[in-house]
Amino acid sequence: MAIQFVGINSLSDAENSILARISKNSMPKIERTLDNSSLILKIKKEEAGGKRARFIVHAQINHPSVKFKAKGESWDFAPALHGIFDKLITEISKTQIKKRQKTVSV
Repeated sequence: MAIQFVGINSLSDAENSILARISKNSMPKIERTLDNSSLILKIKKEEAGGKRARFIVHAQINHPSVKFKAKGESWDFAPALHGIFDKLITEISKTQIKKRQKTVSV
């Protein structure tokens, strides 16, 4: 699965390593169920003039038959990424369950 990161230029080296680690750990779960798909992660870092920054993450999986979208935000980067991947996996599993129910009922 191809991953496209948008907005990583505003991230620090530590945040980039967190992004790589979480993406690497979460992608096999998605790849098991979806073939020939691509993932786009848009990351926006909003610094409010203090020491902290708010992270807004948009994710979209493009598959030939369906698209999945998720949005999350947090003051910490790792929880925002974990939340996005959890939402995507939940949406994929819901779609897989609906497809199985349709095939069983027919």
